[in-house]
Amino acid sequence: MKTIHKIGAATDEFYRKVGDGGVCVILFIVSFGINAVFALQMFLPSIDPSEFTAAGYASFLSGHGWTSIMSVNGYYSGYATSLLYTPFMAIIKNPYAQYRAFLLINAALVSIIPVTAYRAARFAGVPKAWLRIASAMVCGMYPSAFLHSKFIWNETACVVMPWLVIAAVTGLWSERRSVARAVKSVMLAFVLVLSFAAHERLIALTAAVVLIVIFARVIYSHYIVSPIIFIATLGLLFYGEHVLKIRLVTAVWSGSGYTYDALANTVPSFFDSVNKIPFVTAIQRVLPLVFGHLYYFITATWGIGALSLCIFARAVVRLLKLNAVHRKNHHTDKPRTEPAITKPAPKTTPAPKT
Repeated sequence: MKTIHKIGAATDEFYRKVGDGGVCVILFIVSFGINAVFALQMFLPSIDPSEFTAAGYASFLSGHGWTSIMSVNGYYSGYATSLLYTPFMAIIKNPYAQYRAFLLINAALVSIIPVTAYRAARFAGVPKAWLRIASAMVCGMYPSAFLHSKFIWNETACVVMPWLVIAAVTGLWSERRSVARAVKSVMLAFVLVLSFAAHERLIALTAAVVLIVIFARVIYSHYIVSPIIFIATLGLLFYGEHVLKIRLVTAVWSGSGYTYDALANTVPSFFDSVNKIPFVTAIQRVLPLVFGHLYYFITATWGIGALSLCIFARAVVRLLKLNAVHRKNHHTDKPRTEPAITKPAPKTTPAPKT
């Protein structure tokens, strides 16, 4: 215990010298260094269609399209990460160096996680600097995030984008200036659409943000976003993303016979496969899938996931009760209007007759 207290005291003293900004820079550098050391041990991609697709997008955008061989891969994955790979594929000619450069990009991406986690801990009111730093490093070195970044696929973006959404939401939560809230609402919409471009399963982030907005409105009686601006921006950006995706997929898979709807792992192919399954069979498949994900979530977090679900459920119930009490008091504790008390007019003595 004494050692922990000494470490905590030393960390707090260090924090007083460098501040939040300095801590965030150091967290990013340390995380990038650790991830880079492991990334540079990689030489060749694994035989995975997601890596092939990510590299295929970057190759096409850098002017070296793989359209003649993309027909062997009918598996769609997002293209957002490939946009970061493209300049390096255009500049670097050695394929081994290209692969390592892509992995270094991934190292930089996942190094955003501890920085965002530190900011989130600050927002949540964690008082001690060493606790915020410890939680940031735990989140940054989480095994799935660490391992997924050692492949050139969009799973790296899948572990990073939720943290960017958290940063955008926490930045909006207490924003009261109308112009700043409008700008941040646009930024949040952009991050959500970028997440969908990274991988279509991240549409779940948009659903989560919508629930958060509704939750804040019901419990705290205020919108954390500018509703009209947020919805309009989200709709326009989703439309633009869809148009760009269709054109990109058509160009990359040109001559292969594949269209966006025909590729595996897309929203249309998902609903098409679901529609072919009888309702009873679908329920029989969905329930084990849901419980399987829940089981994995609990076991992969060493039980912390189960604890967090219990705490979250208790917090929601408590907030709903407090909100009900607040509304009841608001309606019952109205200011009473007391009848006006009129003072009798002062007696005046008549003026003496002259």
